Order: sequence, then structure tokens, then C-alpha cells
Amino acid sequence: SSEDATKNLYAMNISTVSKPWVLSFSFARALQQPAMGIWQGDSNNKGAAQEAFKERLSANSAARDGKKN
Repeated sequence: SSEDATKNLYAMNISTVSKPWVLSFSFARALQQPAMGIWQGDSNNKGAAQEAFKERLSANSAARDGKKN
């Protein structure tokens, strides 16, 4: 799920194991799926879909920084 992907990213970034590179998020489906499910091709759902997408981006940005959102 989208939430599980975010939790996994968070867990990797709070790990004390040395990492040779920055761990960020690139699994687009986990970011887009909630918004696409809300939008369903209906322009009336555009605002709610954009808000859901923004929430997923915010959660993953926090997880990337080792913070819970």
C-alpha cells in the first residue's frame, strides 16, 4: 500500500546502518494511486485528488528526512 511504502522509506532513513547514498522515494504508483482513485477521470474530483497527492508527497518527504508525518 502507499502507507506501507512510506513506512518502509521512513524505516530505512532512521536506520543507523551507514548508507552510501541518500535514500529517497521513487515508487510513483505508491504516490499516485490514492489520488488516481479519488480522481477517477472526473474533473469534479480534481481538488480532492490534488489534496490526496499533496498529502502523499508530504508524508514521503518527511519519511525521507527520517521524520513521521
